[in-house]
Amino acid sequence: MNELAASTNPSADPKSSGLAEASKPLLEPSPNALDLDSAPRLWALGRRFSLGSLLLGYPTESFGQELVGMRDVVNELLEGVPALDIELDLDDLRSEYVALFDRGAASVYESEYGSHKGLSKGNDLADVMGFYQAFGFALAECHEMPDHIAVELEFYAALLMKESFLTQAGDAEGVEIVRDAEAKFLTRHLGGFVTALASSPAVTQSAWFGPLLLEVARWVDGETRRLGVSAQERTRSEPEGESMECATPGLRVLES
Repeated sequence: MNELAASTNPSADPKSSGLAEASKPLLEPSPNALDLDSAPRLWALGRRFSLGSLLLGYPTESFGQELVGMRDVVNELLEGVPALDIELDLDDLRSEYVALFDRGAASVYESEYGSHKGLSKGNDLADVMGFYQAFGFALAECHEMPDHIAVELEFYAALLMKESFLTQAGDAEGVEIVRDAEAKFLTRHLGGFVTALASSPAVTQSAWFGPLLLEVARWVDGETRRLGVSAQERTRSEPEGESMECATPGLRVLES
């Protein structure tokens, strides 16, 4: 993975001395000072986005096992959204996913949203891939399209975890780079996409995906407010059926 630039630490001006300066502090807080207490919160939020990625991908055979590995985050989600605490087995989830997304009632692909889908799809996909590659990621061998909701959520989770690590390390410059990427990715891609998908009539009628996507949209909205950005509004074009040639969305780290 590409390493981020090292941070630079502010230091006092060696020339600032004398009686006139005696009452002033020798060091002043940097305007870019890091909130070290935010590192655990960012890591927890990253795991939450990772769970959202898992729950919004097609349920594979390893689905249940992966959920067990995130039991604490799952319990937190169920406590916050009681509507999701329902009995669904793997076959139920697969049937719901196929009926809702693969048959065209709603779309889990960002490039399906926008008034000029045919003209902008290539640009959207290229821009999304540019974000992934800039942080050392490529699509896994068995993958969905790069604009699948699960892949975008997985990438944003990685950004949050990276921001947490750099914050803990005191790397202010690295944190600034990651935050800039988060803000741009939310503005140009994930923010408007999640909002449009969560408000889709077919999604709102789903007993499972409706409450889930509303909660994910709430997380995304919180991130736009944290970073002070506004997402580009998106609306879906004419529905088209989706293909499911490979049911495991995901990213892999590029070899350096």
